[in-house]
Amino acid sequence: MKNTWIIIAVVAILSLGAGFIGGWFSYQAYLAASLQSVAEDLQDGVPDEDSPLDDDTAPTPDSEGAPQPQGPPEPASASDGVFEYAVTGTDRSGTYKDDDLGEAYRAGGEFVIISISAGHVGNSPASPAAAAGEITAYDADGRSYAPFSDHLPYVDEVNPGNTATYSVVFDVPKGTELVVLQMSGYEAPDVATIGATESGRTSG
Repeated sequence: MKNTWIIIAVVAILSLGAGFIGGWFSYQAYLAASLQSVAEDLQDGVPDEDSPLDDDTAPTPDSEGAPQPQGPPEPASASDGVFEYAVTGTDRSGTYKDDDLGEAYRAGGEFVIISISAGHVGNSPASPAAAAGEITAYDADGRSYAPFSDHLPYVDEVNPGNTATYSVVFDVPKGTELVVLQMSGYEAPDVATIGATESGRTSG
């Protein structure tokens, strides 16, 4: 009887050992299969060194560098709703003398002096566009320029039907060609966009 219990105990121990060993090998097989699957997924996700980049990841010329100017606005209307403007002459100079104030200025680059005629087409006294914030000049590439801040043209109020003449000064890099002016007096409802014809004459 005692030998029978010993045999039963040995068989039980062997069965447990066999089950443990079988389970361990099964776990190792499962772990190996999982690692292989992960390695295959990672390999599939890495692009081939010889394969070109996808179209949506390749750099394009448009995405490189700063935005480029799109050109100046097209001349459209000479009137801002109060005045009708025209360029009557241009000049270039390295210096500019303000006769009204008795001041002389030297350009950081080159002064472009544009003579303006402003005819009043409104119904009450008003002042034409003459200062920074009321006039913007553009070159052929669409770069914009403000009037020279040290020079403020003094223009009296103009009665309806009358015309004022004055000059606007721009300090620009040498050789800059201004091609378009946008003008709008502080009382005006619209914006005048006209061509800025330069004579190319140089002085000073």
